[in-house]
Amino acid sequence: MRGPKQTLIAREGWPLIATLAVVALIVSWNVGWLVGAPLWLLTAGTGYLFRDPKRLVPPLPLAVVSPVDGVVQHVAAASEDPCLDRQAQRITLCMGLTGAYSVRSPIEGNVVKRWVDRLVSKSCEPDAENDDWDDYGIWVQTDEKDDVVMMIPGGVFMRNPRLYTYAGDRLGQGQRCGFIRFGSRIDVLVPPGSRIKVEPGDRVSSGEAVLAKLVHQTVDEESVESAE
Repeated sequence: MRGPKQTLIAREGWPLIATLAVVALIVSWNVGWLVGAPLWLLTAGTGYLFRDPKRLVPPLPLAVVSPVDGVVQHVAAASEDPCLDRQAQRITLCMGLTGAYSVRSPIEGNVVKRWVDRLVSKSCEPDAENDDWDDYGIWVQTDEKDDVVMMIPGGVFMRNPRLYTYAGDRLGQGQRCGFIRFGSRIDVLVPPGSRIKVEPGDRVSSGEAVLAKLVHQTVDEESVESAE
């Protein structure tokens, strides 16, 4: 997969942090360190916002982990997937301004397609109809042919998502694959039979919190159901 490697402070924030540091140094040198102190604090705060901590991905092959830090805003048991033209379960996450901004793959699998253009969706927001969004999207398929889609509305100015994965790439569960400066909303669409593990209001961490579990019916389970 292409894209910058993970560092303690995300590379996406380096230009902004460097600019603030230079301004703080110039002000401190020419005016005074006391006057420049607020600028140094702003530089440190920006560095904190662009932190990129490592995450411990749970050893659960069928788990769909959260792609971002945030809060579960909505869970829809039956929702339309505008990308794959199917019924799916939709989990809507709202990122915070102070959470890590990295986007991680919810499952292990191959990237079938990514979108970086307008998608017309009838259900991008809960209870909304006929809303148009400049959506970014990634469709990941597991080796068992389970399809999981992430959709991100296009932002403005510095909040436009960056996706570092392309069709044909292989993603590991919880692997860093994008970045959203200052956060956004993100929808995770999972197969209808998946078991949802979160509720609205739950706070989740990217790569660690389990949003749902994919269900694969085994031969033994089918036999038991037939016998019953």
